[in-house]
Amino acid sequence: MKEYANVIKGEIDILNDFYIQTDGDKWTRNTNWFDFPVLNSKTSTSSSGGGTSSGMGSEKISQYTYDTIHFYIKKHILNCKSLQGETYPCITDEALELSAVYSVFFIDWYGLTLSNDPQSPGFIELNLKRNNMIGVLTNTILQLSNSSLLSIDLSHNKLNNDFSNTKYTIDLSKNKKLTSLDLSNNQLNGKLPSSVYRTISSSHSNTELIHLDFSHNKLTGTLSANIAKCTQLHVIKLNNN
Repeated sequence: MKEYANVIKGEIDILNDFYIQTDGDKWTRNTNWFDFPVLNSKTSTSSSGGGTSSGMGSEKISQYTYDTIHFYIKKHILNCKSLQGETYPCITDEALELSAVYSVFFIDWYGLTLSNDPQSPGFIELNLKRNNMIGVLTNTILQLSNSSLLSIDLSHNKLNNDFSNTKYTIDLSKNKKLTSLDLSNNQLNGKLPSSVYRTISSSHSNTELIHLDFSHNKLTGTLSANIAKCTQLHVIKLNNN
C-alpha cells in the first residue's frame, strides 16, 4: 500500500510542476485539477495533519504529503470506507488496486485520460489544446505514469521553449511509449532538439512515436540529415517555421 502512495505523490509532483510552468491558474479550463475530494473531506482527519481545505490550485499542493496520501489510500480506498456519500467496494485483486487508487485521486481532471485497462493503471493521454497555456514545457511531463503516456496534444497554446537553451529542450527518450506528440501552433523557438532525431531514428527501434507535429512555431536552422532515418514515423510536420 505504501508503494501506491509513492506513485500518487510522484504523479502529483509532476502535474504540479507542469501546472506551475504553464501558468495553470490562467488556463481556459482547469476543471478538477488539484481538487481531491478524497483528501479534502471536511470530516477527515489524520495523524499526519493533512489539510482539509478544498478547491483547485497549486498552492494547495504542500498539504498533500506522502503520509497524508498513504493515510487516505489505506483508510478510504482499500479498506472499503464510505467517502463523501460514496462507498468504494472491497478490492481483493492486487492487480486492480492501483487502478482504483488512480480513479479516485484523478477522476475527471480536464484534459487527462486514465487508462481503462485495470492491468495498466495510469494516464494514457494529455490533451490541453487551445487552453491558453503560457510558459515552458519541461521533460517531467514525459515521465508521467512512469513514462507511459501514449498521446500529448498541447497545440494552439503559447508555449515558448527556447530550444537553444538545454534547460528548455525536450528529450523524447524520456518516454519510449509515446505514439503522438502535437506541439503545433505555439511559440517554440531555436533549432529542433537533437534528441528528437536520436529518439525517432531507426537505430532507436524501441520508440513507438508515429506522429510528430512542430508546425507553426518559430523554429530556426536546418534539418539534420538524420531526419531521413525516421522511417517509422507516419506523420512529421515542420511547416510554417
